[in-house]
Amino acid sequence: MLGDKRLIRTIRLTNLLSFGPKTEATELLGLNVLIGPNGSGKSNLIEAIGVLQACPTDIQAPIRAGGGVSEWLWKGGRGVPQADIVVTVWYPQGPASLLHALGFTVTNYRFDLQTEIISDKDAALANALYQNMSGVGSILARAQGDS
Repeated sequence: MLGDKRLIRTIRLTNLLSFGPKTEATELLGLNVLIGPNGSGKSNLIEAIGVLQACPTDIQAPIRAGGGVSEWLWKGGRGVPQADIVVTVWYPQGPASLLHALGFTVTNYRFDLQTEIISDKDAALANALYQNMSGVGSILARAQGDS
């Protein structure tokens, strides 16, 4: 048996596309099949994973391709929400999975990255390895085994 090699363990989308403010985390398994009626969020989940893929190079590219940041924010509430994508990912060099949290909104019609945090999932923010708050990124620590 190959063991548990899932890259993304869980994903939670909040105030993003069709996902509102009270969304539960979804556990992803080795094989995932998305089934549901039109408008239930199947494609939105795939789009959110595309945003995560774009993080190292150009996080705004999939958002621009999807109509701009205003189109990505949930429209079911009052005011301008902050959209959040939170995943736990497998990290083979460390003792535990990592948490990657990404939060963005729109400010003056432009994409505004509010938060990006990468940390040990069990220690969460207290043990952040990388933190980007309002566009100012900092590597706080190196993960075990990194040089």
